[in-house]
Amino acid sequence: MKKFSVILFALAAIGSCFFAPAAVVSASIMPANLQDFANDNFSSFEGESYYTGEGDQWLDFGGPNTSFATEHSAGRVFLVNIKNDLTTTENVILFPGYTWYPGATGNNWLIDGAIKTVDTKTLSATGSPKTIKELLSFIMKNPTNLNAIRISSSDATQVQQQMVYKELSPFKDLQSRIIDLGTYTNENTYRDKIVTVPTPGIIASSEVELSIPIIAGSTCSITFFFGGVLSASVAMKNKRSQAASTFAKVGIGNVQRLHAVRQAMPGLPATQSLLRSNFDGEDDE
Repeated sequence: MKKFSVILFALAAIGSCFFAPAAVVSASIMPANLQDFANDNFSSFEGESYYTGEGDQWLDFGGPNTSFATEHSAGRVFLVNIKNDLTTTENVILFPGYTWYPGATGNNWLIDGAIKTVDTKTLSATGSPKTIKELLSFIMKNPTNLNAIRISSSDATQVQQQMVYKELSPFKDLQSRIIDLGTYTNENTYRDKIVTVPTPGIIASSEVELSIPIIAGSTCSITFFFGGVLSASVAMKNKRSQAASTFAKVGIGNVQRLHAVRQAMPGLPATQSLLRSNFDGEDDE
């Protein structure tokens, strides 16, 4: 009954947001007829799954942010500065994919300090607020949503270049995606050396490669705006907290005794099922 009341309250809140004419009426809607209101206005959504990421134990959106709808406020910003003193434009691989490892120095891979090119020339790079090595190590273990990239350069032609995004597989070559920076520039402004590119669908992880040409004789700043993180560590923390809540309700000793009984009598239901049958309405794990 408690959960049903929460659902009814949520429906009232949603109704006030999506149905302007009903917003005035909703103040007079009582729990007794709220279900009728929900049936009338939300019946077309029956059977649909509306996933937002909220409540997913594997996801971390940073601070008070709770879903993919608010991840842009996570404050997960990382800046990379790349300096190309060479006389040739050089490609730099920002995310190198699963062949990368700490200490790796593949040709044209983004690293702290000197970036080695295929012809043994070098560019240089730095990261902020932490090192590039720390950023790459993190995203290799924790796939992270990339919301946008901002690129600024000492050379205006930098914002007319094309980035290349490619998903990786050890089993076959996958199709590349061209990100044309010039598409996002605005000729009506005087900011001809900076561009911000939205990157929906790009996940920074060990399974992607992202590269960009850096103009000869230029300094380029690349700002990554990250969002939600898929984290095994966060999942473990959340699950441990949920288990602690269960122990506080039923007593950890009782759970331990149930485990012992089940080991002696394998045919019994799982411990979680036994807990649910004795604590009606609770979703304890």
